[in-house]
Amino acid sequence: MASLKKKSIINWSAFIYFTFTTLLLSLSVINFIVYFINQKPTINYSFDNEKRFWQNITLKHPMYIDAYLELAKINMATGKLDEAKDNILNVYSIDPNLTRAKKIESVLGAMTEN
Repeated sequence: MASLKKKSIINWSAFIYFTFTTLLLSLSVINFIVYFINQKPTINYSFDNEKRFWQNITLKHPMYIDAYLELAKINMATGKLDEAKDNILNVYSIDPNLTRAKKIESVLGAMTEN
């Protein structure tokens, strides 16, 4: 009588492949989640280049009001309120009735009160 081998119900190579693939996929998802949970949004915007640009414009074109207004906005954003006031005063020396300067001045006034 020939010995009969029992046929295995489980295909072991497919089972091992499936197990390792599932494990690898699970670890990838966990790594992905941990990576993005620990990420903090960072904004490293430097106003230095922009400020230098507008300062150069004011040197070349001292009557250009928008350059002083942009400098005032940059100085307000960086907390240099005294420099922002000086920029607004330069605008008023060019055009005392400019509404845009009055709006920025009102915001600047609200910032200095706090």
